[in-house]
Amino acid sequence: MTRTYSNPIASNQKEPMKPITFASLALLVAVLAGCASASDINVSKVEPKCGQTCAANHSECLAHFSLFPIAQNNACVDALRFCVQSCPARL
Repeated sequence: MTRTYSNPIASNQKEPMKPITFASLALLVAVLAGCASASDINVSKVEPKCGQTCAANHSECLAHFSLFPIAQNNACVDALRFCVQSCPARL
């Protein structure tokens, strides 16, 4: 008994797409989120007035509407980190 195998490329047929599972979507979100977190930034080591300004700017940054919230969060955390690094150290 011989078996015949159909070649979808040769016969111009498309293979059905596999549905995206919740696990693969969650993995994608985790990879895109990276390690960006405002909790990693220690504002207590800088001058209080400057740290408060940075925190207020961070809150305002997060409040803006974005079609890409993960990218927006990463950009806001990067801006907070840069702002805090530019502050003078607490005496």
